[in-house]
Order: sequence, then C-alpha cells, then structure tokens
Amino acid sequence: MIDKRWLVDSLKVKLLVGRDEWGKESYGEPFDLSPVRFDRSVSVQHYVKNSTRSHQGVIFIYPEYVSIDLDYDWLHAIIIDGQREYKVTGFQINMHPFQPKVFSYELEVV
Repeated sequence: MIDKRWLVDSLKVKLLVGRDEWGKESYGEPFDLSPVRFDRSVSVQHYVKNSTRSHQGVIFIYPEYVSIDLDYDWLHAIIIDGQREYKVTGFQINMHPFQPKVFSYELEVV
C-alpha cells in the first residue's frame, strides 16, 4: 500500500484519437489525472558545436486512488504538467505480489 501523501502531482491528459490522411495527430479533450507521482529528470548531451537537452520522466499511477483503464490508447498521449507537455512513450503494469490485481501503472514520458 502506498501513502497518498506521496502522490502530490496533478496532470492533464489528452489521448490520441486518430490521424488524418497526412499523418497529423488529433487529440481528445484533456482530462485530469490526480493524485499521481511524477518524477522528472533532465539530461544534456554535448556535441562539438551544440548541445541538446531532453526532459523525461515517469508517472506513477495507483488504481487505489485513480480509476483509469490503461491500454494501448495511452501510447502517444500528451501529458501536461503546467510547465511543459510530455508524450507517453511506454507504460508498465505492475501486478500486486499476493493478489491477482493491478498494484500500479508506470507511464514513461519524454
């Protein structure tokens, strides 16, 4: 069991609903995802003449506090944290060790 006081983040999510004939993505209306834990990180790669900075993170979602159906529709979803937008690149479903139910979800974002 996780302490709810650790879940301090509130995010907005826009799921990918489709693409037009040129591949442009269209997203649905944003909805709230709260309470969750969003651990962010920043990495910088230096090259000879320039450098790039990338922002990535992991969002921890606990079904005990947030009711969602995590499926392949969440891949390529947009996550908005108030400062910047992230795109979901992967997810992991963690099962409870002693019961046949989901313990948590982890969304990988860039």
